[in-house]
Amino acid sequence: MNLLGVQGTMVFMSRERCIFMNGDPMDVLWNGKADDAILIEEAINALRDRLHLDARLVSVKPRSTLEHRYDADIDIIVQGESTRYVVECKSSMDRRDLATQVKRQLLGIGGQGLLITPYVSREIARYCRDIDLQFIDTHGNAYLRGEGRLIYVAGERQEDGMQPGRSRGAITGVAGLRVAFAFLSNSEMVAAPFREIASKAGVSLGAVSNAVEDLAKRGYVIAGGAARRRQLLEPNRLLDEWTLNYPIGLRPKLHGRRYSVPNQGWWTDEPQAGQGAVWGGEVAAKNLTHYLKPATQTIYVEPSARSAWIKTIVMSHRAKPDPNGSLEVLDKFWGDGLEQRPGMAPFALVYADLLASHDPRAAETAQLIRKDWINDTFHPA
Repeated sequence: MNLLGVQGTMVFMSRERCIFMNGDPMDVLWNGKADDAILIEEAINALRDRLHLDARLVSVKPRSTLEHRYDADIDIIVQGESTRYVVECKSSMDRRDLATQVKRQLLGIGGQGLLITPYVSREIARYCRDIDLQFIDTHGNAYLRGEGRLIYVAGERQEDGMQPGRSRGAITGVAGLRVAFAFLSNSEMVAAPFREIASKAGVSLGAVSNAVEDLAKRGYVIAGGAARRRQLLEPNRLLDEWTLNYPIGLRPKLHGRRYSVPNQGWWTDEPQAGQGAVWGGEVAAKNLTHYLKPATQTIYVEPSARSAWIKTIVMSHRAKPDPNGSLEVLDKFWGDGLEQRPGMAPFALVYADLLASHDPRAAETAQLIRKDWINDTFHPA
């Protein structure tokens, strides 16, 4: 048993399970499953019934507006003192980078931030504690801290047979990510014939059908109106999910290779990448916002033109293979017509590239792009 001191309170830890508030221990019990529609209430019930803490849902924010960058407000009452939390809900929490992004997002809002998710594994709970991301789940796992108290519970297991931390509807497959990307790049594409969607997304007709069905089940796509046209709902929330899953679900499949270039400003000579290539990441962000000085260069190239493009860069700028080089070359994975600006990757991809870098300067620029460029794509005048 380890003995730690936290703000004057002695906190005893055994098997990753501890609750001490001003020296008074509390028991930890298990609570049942959660679903997206009832996630907050399930988590609150876990606090009330299993951790003996009172909590109250104050408000649920609209999901479809850029102004609201979190999901709800709740009050948690400990020993008669109420603390207001701004809440970010996630249907799964099984990766450190996802926890890091939630932490960054909540910091940008201000106030006490709280993650609510169906299940937090022992490993992710430790990481959340390390980065000081407070959380509760529907199984009695929690990390809450404040003056004179620490609540940390990890290792409570699920008993419903589901894979911990995995949402069956999460957009993680390559085909689903490609189709969702086509919709995020052009919201009118959702109403296009499946054959056209397949061409733009680079997937089969069957994959389009499955992806649209999955998106509809999750509330991102609906069919309505006299023509029964499909429509895209909650694009901002879809963008959040796509941004989180793209770096691990699709990007590793794009045959990324890195190169170093002696002249760090070489990219200024290539305002239009040309040869079937478009800029992504920091260079595209610089061209859009004139705010960020690129330290890295990301380029997406048509697979059929990749060899010729690399040969040109090698000859013109003396580029050479280097696993730590600042230039990354990836396969362009979408069809013609999805770019909003000539020579640049679609804005959603530029945004995702910036956030995946975990660079605070890039993250700040990403928010500018989301506000000034992506929102206009979702809600054209």
